[in-house]
Amino acid sequence: MLTTLKQYYRDPLYRNSITMMLNSAFGAFFGLLFWIVTARTMSSKGSWDRSEVRRLELI
Repeated sequence: MLTTLKQYYRDPLYRNSITMMLNSAFGAFFGLLFWIVTARTMSSKGSWDRSEVRRLELI
């Protein structure tokens, strides 16, 4: 099985495909981690009023 993976990795098409899939997986993992940390650290009291949200929407 390891030799088969080495053969795939030598081919540029497969190497680029594997790299893109790993990049997507890492991005999804760290994006999920970011939102988990953000949800746990931010206040749920609604500290932002509507005017602040509307100002951010304009950006």
